[in-house]
Amino acid sequence: MAGGTVTYWWGHKVTAEASRSALVTVPAITNAMISKVEQDIAESGAASLMKGPTRGIPYKLYARAAGLQRTPLVTLLAWSVPGRMVRFMMVTLAVSGIAAVVRRRYPDISERRISTVFWICWGVFYAVFIPLTSRRH
Repeated sequence: MAGGTVTYWWGHKVTAEASRSALVTVPAITNAMISKVEQDIAESGAASLMKGPTRGIPYKLYARAAGLQRTPLVTLLAWSVPGRMVRFMMVTLAVSGIAAVVRRRYPDISERRISTVFWICWGVFYAVFIPLTSRRH
C-alpha cells in the first residue's frame, strides 16, 4: 500500500501524459490497459480495484488513475486491501498446497527448502502471469 500511495500522489501531481508515457515503458503495461483503468475509475471509483486481479491489471495503474482523477486517497487504500488480496490469497493457497504435497512426499525436508519451493512457485507464477496479461491487453 505504500507503493500505491506514492503512485497515487505521483498520478495526482504530474500530467496524465507524463505518467502514461512512463508507465507504458514498464513490461506488461499497455496503453489500452491504462485507458481501461482510467475508464473503470471514472465509472466505478476505487471499487473497480476488485476487477484488476481477475484481468491481470497491475495495482499501480489503479493507484495512478485514482490520483489523476482525484479519488480520495483513503478510499483507494480502503479498496486496496480486498482488491489486492484476491490474487495474493489465490496464489498463496495454491503454493501452500504444493508445499504440503512436497512435505508429505519428503517428510524430512527442511523449512528452508520449503521456503525455496514457495518462492520458486511465486517466481513461476509471475513468469507466466506477466506475459499472459500483457498479450491480452
